[in-house]
Amino acid sequence: MKRKIMTVCFIFQDQKILLGRKKRGLGEGYLNGYGGRLEENDASIEAGMIREVEEESKINIVEAELLGVVDFSFVGEPELLPRVYIYRSEKFSEEPIETEEMEPIWFDVDSIPFEEMWDGDKIWFPFVLGKEKFRGKILFDENKKVSEHDIKKVDSISII
Repeated sequence: MKRKIMTVCFIFQDQKILLGRKKRGLGEGYLNGYGGRLEENDASIEAGMIREVEEESKINIVEAELLGVVDFSFVGEPELLPRVYIYRSEKFSEEPIETEEMEPIWFDVDSIPFEEMWDGDKIWFPFVLGKEKFRGKILFDENKKVSEHDIKKVDSISII
């Protein structure tokens, strides 16, 4: 089964992080960064991330750093095999607005509500906060809770 290529970008400003509450689809109700599925006409993975952020928030990413790659799997759902490229941006223009996809909410970086995010986020998110590169995989059980994971710090990230 071929993996779906997806992106997520976490946007920081001063000591705040922008998360969006997902309003539909996979992850509905969860807080997350902005991103989504790569499309055939995207020139690159980063271009797809920039397009997705703009579609979901109206924010224009000026610069972003690729920090991580995580392969996600779901027990009992073999068609859900996303490889997610995880970015961090502190350089953007425009203020976020609510769209059909996401409701934007700013949080202090020292009070991120992990209980409202995907269960696996608390495992790899410290790398994003620390601006460290990482790679790994997470397996979710039928209740979308982490049943296995292997996330490691790496020296560099390549598009694979």
